[in-house]
Amino acid sequence: MERDLDHAFSCAVLAIAEQIPPVGWDIMEDPPASLAGITAHWRATGRLAIYSGHSDRTIYGAEGTNLAFRAWHDWTHIVHQCEFTAAGEFRVCEYQCELIRTLYIPSARTDYWCRIIDAEINGQGAHKAEFGQFPEDQRAFVVDYLARSDWREQSARYAKGPTTREQHGQRIAARAAANTPWSEPNA
Repeated sequence: MERDLDHAFSCAVLAIAEQIPPVGWDIMEDPPASLAGITAHWRATGRLAIYSGHSDRTIYGAEGTNLAFRAWHDWTHIVHQCEFTAAGEFRVCEYQCELIRTLYIPSARTDYWCRIIDAEINGQGAHKAEFGQFPEDQRAFVVDYLARSDWREQSARYAKGPTTREQHGQRIAARAAANTPWSEPNA
């Protein structure tokens, strides 16, 4: 396994995942594939159901960090009741970025971490929507996504929901320019 893409981000992921109540998750080859399913598992067991596969070519230096990111991600789905749709994933991404900016001083580094989160969630989601599967080499995908100047447009292309793609892209650009928290916009 390669080194962390951003070691400080990996440490932040682990620190956040350790705080998810209740502590712990079940690693599964075939976890529930819906919001209702993961919520039911969490309520029944007090633990999150986390997918075990595709953890070998990621941005994290250790498989456990990738699983911790998935735990944080799925916990965010449950807490905010965001469906497993493009719009739901976009909202989860925004909530995760909002938490990063709440726990850590907003800066160029936290902006970069939010771009990483966007690549992990919306970028890979767009890849799956277009090609029918997630990228095989997630690390290479994220590195390429971060290097592209049109990452905001990539994310906006994936977001489908109550607003148009253009409005979504404008919200992202405005928040990035103003360095304001990422939260669910008022409809």
